[in-house]
Order: sequence, then C-alpha cells, then structure tokens
Amino acid sequence: VWPELPTKFIVCKDDRFFPAEFFRDLARTRLGIVPDEIGGGHCVALSRPKELADLLEGYLQK
Repeated sequence: VWPELPTKFIVCKDDRFFPAEFFRDLARTRLGIVPDEIGGGHCVALSRPKELADLLEGYLQK
C-alpha cells in the first residue's frame, strides 16, 4: 500500500524521446492527475534549470 502523498508529474513539452501527449495521457490514466508542463526537451534540468527549479519550489508553497 502506497502512503498518502501528493503526486505531481511534469511533462516536458518539447521532449522528442517521450512525446508530451504520451505523458499527458499516462499521468491522467495511471495517476488520475493533470500534469504540470514546462518547455524544454528530455534533459530539462540542463536546458531550463531555473524554470524547473521554480516549478519544484512552487510545489513546496502549496
């Protein structure tokens, strides 16, 4: 049994390895959530580190 924890999912809109539509559907059907989205490709931590950090820090504020 999994603990009750908030679940988040981030989709990288420009990911060519895992298309965004695939992950949108996966998050909705498997997790029952609407994912957050960010511009950038598969290595978003390298291409958009500030935007990713801002999104992650925003989760702490909620």
